[in-house]
Amino acid sequence: MKSDEVVKNKIQINRRIQTEYLMNNILDKDFQAMLFPLSCIRKTCKNVLRLNRASLRKMSAFGVFELDATFPLRLLSIIVTYVVVLLQFAFLT
Repeated sequence: MKSDEVVKNKIQINRRIQTEYLMNNILDKDFQAMLFPLSCIRKTCKNVLRLNRASLRKMSAFGVFELDATFPLRLLSIIVTYVVVLLQFAFLT
């Protein structure tokens, strides 16, 4: 296992050296200036995708109930149920 890791590390170092040589000696400055914003955009996109994959925690109102997108619908259903029960008691007499 150790020899595989050493070989992989050497390959990575060799690639980095070749990339640095390419950037410093072959490519012109305008092309280098174009590459840096692209790498920033790629990094930003990867971060956004990673955040979207992460599980989102729901907000909590003092631990009593959770506030999420379904909260208004649940609140409306509780209010309607309460009104129906009150109407049933009102028409009972």
